[in-house]
Amino acid sequence: MTTQTEVTPAQTGRGRQRPSIEVERGPDWLFVRVTGGAVAGQGELTSSVWETIREHGASRVVLELDHVDAIDEALGGAIGELGTRVRDAGGLIRICGLSGTRLSRLRGMAAAANVPHFETRSDAVGGRGQGS
Repeated sequence: MTTQTEVTPAQTGRGRQRPSIEVERGPDWLFVRVTGGAVAGQGELTSSVWETIREHGASRVVLELDHVDAIDEALGGAIGELGTRVRDAGGLIRICGLSGTRLSRLRGMAAAANVPHFETRSDAVGGRGQGS
């Protein structure tokens, strides 16, 4: 099952597309794909994704970032906050889909350091090939 949710109600400015999330439920994992432009606010993305996780009753989550236009401090903060919330609830969260400059930028953000990154969705699910 795949669903799509808008994260912000308005354009983020500077011609960037609004971020949204797409959700796919696997047998043991919830896959949340963040797409689009810069995040208007850390709290909006965190709340939207957390609500989605709770609605699905998921304890294992892969946050897919393949289609994110830019990695900024708000996104790094949202990833860190989601990591804390999921772990505090007894769950597991992983991210995947970044490479090159976008991965380097995320690795430089202390807020997101507590969430492991994997190259692909299948690597994240299997815990293989951790990139950071």
